Amino acid sequence: MIEGPRTRRARRGGFEALVVGVCILLLGPLLSACASGGGGASDDPELDALTHVPDTVFVVVNNRYRLDVNVYALYMSTRQFLGVVTTNRTSEYAVRGSVAAGSNFRVLADPIGGGGNYVTDEILVRKGDVVEVTIQDPLIQSFYSLY
Repeated sequence: MIEGPRTRRARRGGFEALVVGVCILLLGPLLSACASGGGGASDDPELDALTHVPDTVFVVVNNRYRLDVNVYALYMSTRQFLGVVTTNRTSEYAVRGSVAAGSNFRVLADPIGGGGNYVTDEILVRKGDVVEVTIQDPLIQSFYSLY
C-alpha cells in the first residue's frame, strides 16, 4: 500500500492527540494540587508540624547568651529535647499540643559548657499557642512570653 501525504498526516494527528491526552492525564492532578495549595503531607516533618496549628504548641527560642544552648520542653514527667540554638540565633520548634496542653509545660535552656540553666515558670498552654523564650546574658535576665 502506498501512503500519500494525507494518510501520514492523519496518523501523525492521532499520535499527537494521544500525547496531548497523556499529558493532560499526568499533569491534571499536579496542576489541581498546586492550585489548591497541596493539601497533602510533605516530606518535611517540621513543616507538617508547623502547618497543623490546632494540634501544635510552638516554642520560639531567641539565644542572646554567649554560649550555644540545648533546649528542652518539660511537661508532666517528660523531658523532650527540641534542639540546639547557637549564639545570636533564633530557632522555632513544634511540640504536640495534645501532650503539652493542660499540663505543667516549661521550657529549659541549658548552655553547652555550663554556667547554670534557665527554666521558665509553669505555663498553661493550649493547642496553637506560641511560647517565645529569650535567653539573655546573664541567664537571670532571661524571659518568656505566651501568645
